[in-house]
Amino acid sequence: MLKIENYKKLLGKELFGSGVSGSTYWKVTSIMEHLHSYVIFIEQPDMGWERKATLYKELAPKQNNRYKIECGTDVLYLDKDSLKNVDIFRSNLESFL
Repeated sequence: MLKIENYKKLLGKELFGSGVSGSTYWKVTSIMEHLHSYVIFIEQPDMGWERKATLYKELAPKQNNRYKIECGTDVLYLDKDSLKNVDIFRSNLESFL
C-alpha cells in the first residue's frame, strides 16, 4: 500500500511548462488516492486541457524508496526525498509539461 503524507499540499500548485507556442500555465486540480498509487490531475485552465500523472511505488528488490511517476508514455523515477519536498516534486511534474 502506498501512503504519502501531506500529499494535499500539492493541490492547487501552479506548474509552468514550455511548448511549441511558448510558456504554458498548468494547475494541479485533483489528487485521487488509490490502494497502490496516486493519480494526479493537471489542468491548463486557458485551453481546458488535462493530463493525468500516476505515481507508483516501484517494487525493486535492492532499491528502497524508489517511486515511478507516469504521464502518458513518459516515465520518471524518483527517490523518497523528492516526494518529501513539494517544490521538488512540483518541478518533477513540470518536466512532463
